[in-house]
Amino acid sequence: MHDMSAILKEKCSSSFGRGVGGRVLQRMSPVCRSEDARKVDRHRPASDDIVRASRLLDNEIRILKEKIEENQEKIKLNKHLPYLVGNLVDILEMNPEDVAKEDGANIDLNSQRKGKCVVLKMSTHQERYPEYIIKIFDVNPDILRAFAGTEIFVAVTVPNGEIPNLVNIKYARRWAGNNIKPFYPQTKINYVLVGNEVLYWGPQNLIDNLVSAMRTLHIALIRSGIQGVNVTMAHSLGILESSQPPSLAKFRSGWDKGDLAPMVQFLQETKSPFMVNPYPYFG
Repeated sequence: MHDMSAILKEKCSSSFGRGVGGRVLQRMSPVCRSEDARKVDRHRPASDDIVRASRLLDNEIRILKEKIEENQEKIKLNKHLPYLVGNLVDILEMNPEDVAKEDGANIDLNSQRKGKCVVLKMSTHQERYPEYIIKIFDVNPDILRAFAGTEIFVAVTVPNGEIPNLVNIKYARRWAGNNIKPFYPQTKINYVLVGNEVLYWGPQNLIDNLVSAMRTLHIALIRSGIQGVNVTMAHSLGILESSQPPSLAKFRSGWDKGDLAPMVQFLQETKSPFMVNPYPYFG
């Protein structure tokens, strides 16, 4: 006896030999059509899965493209960061009356005295900052690794509780070696912020150690071979006594002689920026 599969194969072959196109299928025996249908059914689930997966992927791509377009629009709006406090805060060895002659300068009337003083100079001039820059409130290694090899600049933050420890140079070098050196320069870390809004919120022991910690960390970074990373901190806008109108903004009374003055001196020496945390949604 012939094998059943051989018989079916022979019948199907003979049917295809009698015509072409649709007529061949019409002349196939019911047995052959049933066998062919089973083959199609076996492949259909895989094909359906591919179609569904393709549609899901297309949808995800569309959503990502929309997010990219939205972010690109935001980037265009924020290419230039306006000065919220002023374009320069300096400790100047000069008479404030002489400084007042500069175009666009506004001097706090309470600081009209001879000698060293804080001068807040306001202007409509804007500096150009990197187009892509983020700030994180810690030194999360996963985030720093994620930005390696990109054109995005990253500002990292030393937790407030670390400030008293950073006064010690050995501790500061160890901190820099553990938190900055493993990721720099692959990740474009351009600022290390020592604490967050410490001058405004305190407590006093952090304020007392703040500038010393900034100076020590600056030295520690250099000795660790980390060049081009500035040390600064981000302030609360609460350090201003008034900010309306912006051209007449001034610091709280007495701050030019207190904790702010030595910090600004350090920023001037190291060419580091004076930074604030703006919260426009509170306005």
